[in-house]
Amino acid sequence: MANVELTNRRFTPRFILAALFVPLLCQSILNAQVPGRAELLAAEREAKIEEVRQPERTTIERGMRAIEKVASTYENIKGRDPGLHYTTGNLPTGSGLGFGLGYTYRPMTKGGYSDPTLPNLFEFKIDAAYSTRKYYEGKAEIRLSNIAGSIFNIAGLAKYHEDPQEEFFGVGSQTDERDRTDYLLRAFEGTTEAWLSPIKGFRAGGGATYLTPSVGTGRDSRFASVDKVFDPTTIAGFEGGKRNFLRADAFIEYDRRDNPSYPRAGTYVRTKFSHYSDRDVDRFNFRRYEFDAQQYVPFHDGYKVLAIASNVVLTDTNGNNTVPFYFMPDLGGRQRLRGFRERRFRDRNSIVATAEYRWEAWWALDVALFGEAGKVAARRSDINLKDLEGTYGIGFRFHSKKAFTFRLDIARSREGFLPIFSAQHVF
Repeated sequence: MANVELTNRRFTPRFILAALFVPLLCQSILNAQVPGRAELLAAEREAKIEEVRQPERTTIERGMRAIEKVASTYENIKGRDPGLHYTTGNLPTGSGLGFGLGYTYRPMTKGGYSDPTLPNLFEFKIDAAYSTRKYYEGKAEIRLSNIAGSIFNIAGLAKYHEDPQEEFFGVGSQTDERDRTDYLLRAFEGTTEAWLSPIKGFRAGGGATYLTPSVGTGRDSRFASVDKVFDPTTIAGFEGGKRNFLRADAFIEYDRRDNPSYPRAGTYVRTKFSHYSDRDVDRFNFRRYEFDAQQYVPFHDGYKVLAIASNVVLTDTNGNNTVPFYFMPDLGGRQRLRGFRERRFRDRNSIVATAEYRWEAWWALDVALFGEAGKVAARRSDINLKDLEGTYGIGFRFHSKKAFTFRLDIARSREGFLPIFSAQHVF
């Protein structure tokens, strides 16, 4: 009995309360010092949220994001794949902002890619464009490549265009900016061409083109027409209305640029010989030689590029023949000597060189510093590096991940600053 009583005393109510209170007290102390599992999980979730939370964008960042969306949208509607697409056309320099529609047919693989090595590859393109300065053009082109699996290729092109406000300052390198006038030029062109492509990047061939240029009174209300300021009889090709020419071409081309739409590395060289035959009065027969070269030197893993380009055009005539002024090479505008207005200088021969230092400021924007030098001359012997006109400036090039989209250049020459907005790349 004694043992039973002793055991019962050990489990008195006080003892039971103490046994329950001590563990609860210890648990409270531990909870006060060590976070519970729920609290730890909540803290981990908050830390992860902070890690992935997007930082608030600045005004500049929001603007760059908007430009990125515009460039991407423009590239999508412009359309580099087959089907209906937006196009700016191939309107000449000085035509203003162009817009239009085009359609392209090109066979595609099951994966959605175009394979240029397919035998008997048939392509068809048609488009029409109109500009803010009332220029317009319509053209259709067909091409058959790798005929019967060979290196032989043929193409045909039909084009009609009207250029109502072409600028004219006179012929030669000593023209005055104050003599700015304009004229209308319209023409039809029908071309057939054939070439061989034995190795990647190399083409050699020739073709024939029928041309019907016609010159008239300019329609730019800001300036007088050519015939109101100059004596039309002193400008070769201005009088006589519609002309008919047959042009025969031969060319050799080597293109190893990494991306012709927006190159960052590689080489491009092209030489072309053309013979123009006057089919009306036999007064405007001449020969034209053109040399074009481009080199792209990348560094810093391609984020920076030194781009260099040069172009030389020479003409030659026999007897009393001369070169119509609208077929003369010209300098000035959005492509060559950008600090001068469109077609500021023109003559029978020309030379120009351009250097650009480009760097990627953002994945959709390149910034470029550029300098150019060139001149025109009546005699081929004067095509040298003396008395060159020069321009320089800064450019902003917007592009998608695939290709160039549009650019803004600010150029400077002895005649002042000129802003240039264009959907066509310089080179």
